This record gives sequence, C-alpha cells and structure tokens, in this order.
Amino acid sequence: MNLISKIDAKTLVLAVVASFIFVFALNAIYAPMLNNGDYWRVVGAFNVDAVTWRPLPACIAVNDSVGWSELLPASTMRTILAAIFIGFRFAGEPCLTPNGIFIGLSAIYFLGVVLIAAVGTIGLGARIGTILGLCFAYSFVGFYMKSGYEAASVLAFLPLFTFAAMVRSRIVYLLASAAILYSKAQMIFLVPFMIYAYVRCVRLPLPRKWMDAAVILVFLVAPSAVQLYKASQYGLTEPNAYNRVYNGFGWTLQGVADWPVHEFRSRKGYFDEHKAELQARTEFKSLFPDSKLAGTSYWPTGAAIRDDAGEEDVPALDKSRLRESFIALATNGPSHLHWVRTALELAYTSDYSLDYTRSLSPLAKSGPLSYESVSAAILANLGFVFLAFAVLTVLIARRFDLLLLAGYIAAGAPMFTVTGDGFFEYEKHLLPVMIFVFALPGIAVACRSVALGRRG
Repeated sequence: MNLISKIDAKTLVLAVVASFIFVFALNAIYAPMLNNGDYWRVVGAFNVDAVTWRPLPACIAVNDSVGWSELLPASTMRTILAAIFIGFRFAGEPCLTPNGIFIGLSAIYFLGVVLIAAVGTIGLGARIGTILGLCFAYSFVGFYMKSGYEAASVLAFLPLFTFAAMVRSRIVYLLASAAILYSKAQMIFLVPFMIYAYVRCVRLPLPRKWMDAAVILVFLVAPSAVQLYKASQYGLTEPNAYNRVYNGFGWTLQGVADWPVHEFRSRKGYFDEHKAELQARTEFKSLFPDSKLAGTSYWPTGAAIRDDAGEEDVPALDKSRLRESFIALATNGPSHLHWVRTALELAYTSDYSLDYTRSLSPLAKSGPLSYESVSAAILANLGFVFLAFAVLTVLIARRFDLLLLAGYIAAGAPMFTVTGDGFFEYEKHLLPVMIFVFALPGIAVACRSVALGRRG
C-alpha cells in the first residue's frame, strides 16, 4: 500500500490549510503590489487616481462621498471591491487597504482549494495533483491579487471553477465561469473552452436541450458580450487596432524572437534603441498604413499622434485602413507563418515577472534563496511551466477531450492575445489565460466520470 492511499480527506484538508497559510504569508509579506495603470476602470469609482503607474494608496477612504451608483457591478473585480467597501462602511472602518483587497481575493481562491481537498468522492491522486498546481500558481502569481487589476478576479475564481468541473456541479461551474468571463473583455477567449468542457464533461442531463442552450447563453456568452460592449465604450478599439498591426506585425517582421531580451519593457527599450536599424529591415513595408510607425505601440506613439490630431482623421490611425492592413499581413503566407511562430515562441520563452508593473517589498531581496529570487527564477520560465503542466496532464489523462482543451489554451491563447493587442504588454495579457492549464486536471476528472457513466 503506497503512501498516498493512506492519506484520508481530513488529513489532506489540514495539510492544504497549513500549506496555504504558508504561501499566503509569503505573498502577504514579500510579494510586490501590481499596478500597470490599467485598473482605473475598477478603482476609479473609489476616488483613487490610478491612471498612471503607482502603488495603491495605503488608505482608500471609506466615506459617504462614494455614492451607491459608483459601486454598481461594472466588472467582477469591481463587484468584489464594492462588496469589501460596503462591508467596511457598515463596520465603521475608515480605510480600505491593499491588504484588505488581497485578503478578500485570497479567501475566494482558498475556498476553492479547500473544497477540492475535501471532496472524498474524487481520487486522492487527482486532488493532490490539482492542489499542487493551484498552490504553485498562487505562490508565484499571487501578486496579481495585491491590486484592483481586473485580471486578479480571474485568478481568484480559478480554484472554484476547477472544483466545479471536478465534481460536475453545473450551477457552481456556470457561476464561476460567469464571474471569470465578466472580469474583462479579453476573457471572451475562454468561452469556447468553457462551453466545450461544459457540454462534454460537466453538464448533467437536463429535461430539454433548449434549457442547456439557455444556460450557456446566459452564463457563458452574456458576461463576455457585456464586457465587449463596455470595452468599446472606453474607446479601446483604436489602441488595439494600432497595436495589432504596428506592434504585432511590426515586431514580428523585425525579428523580435531573436532579440536578446525576454519581456515587454525590455523589448520596447531595445526597439527604441535600435529603431532605425529595425525599421530599415522590416519586411512587407508596403502592407502597413504608415511604414515609419512599424514596431511602435499606441502608448506613447499612437496616443501622441491622436492628441496632435484631435478629432481630425489621421490615415495612420484610420480603423478601416488598419483592418485592411491586418488582413493583408495575416493572409500573406510568409508574414503569417512568421507571426504565428513568433507568438508561440515568445509565449513559452518570455519572462512573466512583470517587474515594470510592480512595487517590490524591501524584504523580498535578501539572498539567493529569497522569495524574490526564487519567484524571479520561476516567472522567467513560467511559459515552459505552463506548457509542461498541460502536456503532463494530457499524457496522464489520455483523453482526446483534454488534448483539444490543452491545445486550445497552449496554441490559441498566444494567437488570440497577439491578435487583440499585438505584443504590447504581451506577458501581462497572456498570463491570466494561460493559467487555465491548472484547471485541466479538474476537467479531466469530469470527463473521466462521464466516460465511466456511459460505459456503465
């Protein structure tokens, strides 16, 4: 009898609680705070200026100057912050702190992990493997939760989503999926992933097929549709269109995969330093609306052009021309293949540490085996970890369903990301989607359960 077979559910839960308290403490003490200047859509309602990079203030005042209308659930992250804010207001607390946000998001994450540990009907090996993956993710990506950034709520609900898949709980699966999809517009990429897993592995028999179609429409399509509409209202379509052409294809055709740097800010610095040389050797220049902008990104170049032009039409920023240019580049054989190869290569060789968006704790830098040193080593190779975990899960599960889902994340996420916003902040945009490889073991359990039921 092996060691794993001797572990009961109670022992596993206690071990998970102890382990999670440890990694929680590591993150609470040492992990940096994340802010890329993008989460003003969430914390702006609380009278916090976060448009440019800066740490969250130590105290977000809890007072009556923030009206109830400003606490409306515009996204999952804003809903969570509003709930914390309202709770603090009724409790008479004067401040909402970054630690309060971190604890709230971590509690949601922790709930899912403990539920997985406590489910005695699932094989112990499957639970341990899933929990190890989720604890690993929290240990080194937990800094997302020290922010009001919208993607933090995606990570927070990952364990609950995984738990729901493992136990084939339709309502929890749909609610967790809706919370993830309502986090931000880019999560629409996960809709096919979630629908396929639901239909093939999670769904329990419903009296009529139209009821399945209805729940899919309401829980798995509507949240993303609302976020896409809101994104268009924020005026994000022009920056995205600019970046997917000038930055995405620009860097591709300038050989970004061969540059001696491995993350967005360093790549941008390298481009700025070698701009003339890189633009001179850019292939297919005639397919860009303005070849002098090849390799640039909307922030700051495109935004400066827009500010100078005001409301006037600018050919280089014209959405129709950018769309035509994107189609021409994407359907040109050599440029398309180079683009696909580059997106995949950078996804698995990039450094995901996001140093340029983080404020580091001075305690994190204390020796070669310090939290920051270990974290930096893991994040520098996180793309390989994602790929290895997906491959290992597929090999263990030996199911075609898992191969499709793993392939969708592993190959589809990089292509979706670069199609959406080029290589601008590539790792930051990619990580919240790639993290779903850690949900694959839970889906594998659900798929196996369905298969055994059919055989029976």
